[in-house]
Amino acid sequence: MKISKSFLLFLLLFYTCAIAQNKNEMLFEETRITINDALDRNAQLLSSSDFKKTTEHYNKALNILKQKGNVSSTKDELEKSIALLTVLNENIEKSNEFFKDVITTRKNALQINSDKYSPYYWKLAEEGFLEAIEEYNDNNYNEASSMVNGIKNNYSRANLYTNKILDLLFNWEPIKKADNSLASLISPTAYEKGLKYYFAAIDELVEGKEITGVNNNISEAAKYFITSITTAHDFSQRYFHCLDTRKLAQSTGAEIYASENWIEAEDLLIKAGYEFEDKDYDSAKDFADEADGKYLASKKAAVREKYLSVPIQKLELARDLDVDNYSPKTFDSAEKLYLHAESLIETDRSTEAEIEAIAKLCEQELEKANWIANIIKSVKERKTTWEDVILKSDVYVTTNRKTEVEIKPQEINQYDKTSSLTLSKYRENISTFNNNSEVNFEIVENGDNVLMRIYNIDFKPVGYQLNDKSTTVLNSLIPILEKFSNSKYQICSYTDNVGAQRTNLEISKKRAQNIADYLNNNSPHLAGKISSIGYGEVNSISSNSDFEGRRKNNRIEILISD
Repeated sequence: MKISKSFLLFLLLFYTCAIAQNKNEMLFEETRITINDALDRNAQLLSSSDFKKTTEHYNKALNILKQKGNVSSTKDELEKSIALLTVLNENIEKSNEFFKDVITTRKNALQINSDKYSPYYWKLAEEGFLEAIEEYNDNNYNEASSMVNGIKNNYSRANLYTNKILDLLFNWEPIKKADNSLASLISPTAYEKGLKYYFAAIDELVEGKEITGVNNNISEAAKYFITSITTAHDFSQRYFHCLDTRKLAQSTGAEIYASENWIEAEDLLIKAGYEFEDKDYDSAKDFADEADGKYLASKKAAVREKYLSVPIQKLELARDLDVDNYSPKTFDSAEKLYLHAESLIETDRSTEAEIEAIAKLCEQELEKANWIANIIKSVKERKTTWEDVILKSDVYVTTNRKTEVEIKPQEINQYDKTSSLTLSKYRENISTFNNNSEVNFEIVENGDNVLMRIYNIDFKPVGYQLNDKSTTVLNSLIPILEKFSNSKYQICSYTDNVGAQRTNLEISKKRAQNIADYLNNNSPHLAGKISSIGYGEVNSISSNSDFEGRRKNNRIEILISD
């Protein structure tokens, strides 16, 4: 069989390209290994400009590969990168040894996030380190050597200050005991004074102030927190019933399922705390009794929302489908179960487990009522006969009482909290928001409203004052929010779980208030339409076990409603 010359040339070209491609893959792997070797030798620190050049060649090779460009060009860029890296790794061996102690001290500081918690000393250390590297590279070894101790000291101070901050956030007993005793609620004056000095100490640590002044603030904070703990204990002895009711309400999830009643109860308890601190015990008792009633109401509302919200939706839907006319006895049985559960909740004489069981029975009766109604409708519409129904009378039992009435999801959804129409209603405004590069956000439906989760409004660690970056983001938000005509806005602030729970709640409240104040003051259109609330570390949307999860939980949300 004769093979054409052109076909042979094609095979030769194909074979050549395949070999070149394989060589490039090997070059890519070699380059990656050499880059990692350079990183292990701290090349990005000790010779940043040369290291940058090597990675530029590597990135060019990647771009050529992605664009399916010339194989030879890819090879050239990779070989350039490897050549530069080889020389670089040889050259930095001595400088790596010279700065070994500095690098170790720096690594230790970085492991506990000193760059975040102690930016003042971290910046001093980094600037000094870069300057020393320049002196070393210019062969000014004596000058570089004289700078080493100062650099190490700054990294060490950054480490020291960071450990101090972390200890205050996680391990400091006065604020932990104050939070555990509910001092922020029932001894608010002393607790707030303690917080003032507590935050001042942390701010001074972040700003690199002298430890003496920091320790003075810590001592003052401890004094007020201890006072608040003592007062809270005395309050608990007098008004234990109110606090017991609060605990029960909290156990049912009242903070989430009945937040309005819960917040009102918390406010009343704080008022009782203020009066108690002023030794006006009669007024304190009145507020405590009122708070007790609100906590009980929030407990009932939470149980109702958790277990009866679905049954009532299904009852209303069944009425709309005339199930109460086609299957009156079974429907009436379901309705009585619902009313019985309501009565038990209102009189507070049943456990959550019992309410849940009754709610499930109610839903089962509704399924049976729907099944019966469907059969009767089918006979009336001549889709089946009573004989067929009788012959198949075991259908309901053998199918585990599963209804043949199909309640369509879209029919159920009209009673749900989320609506598929929500985002379409605001589509034009959201499109504008999506095109804004200043804001790191996501959109979430919230019933008939829009919820904007914003992740890049930054604050100092455990701080609440707006900085330049935050105001830049807010300035970008203002024209977007103004497009939601006739809307109201609620600023909701959340934190991660770093630090004490009550501290996080206070921080989130102040953050939300500061954002609301800024928007009110900088937009006549938004003024008077903005409210704020802080939730602290509740309602997490991600795990707090890693940095990315904490970043998501440490967020601002804007609820936009008609």
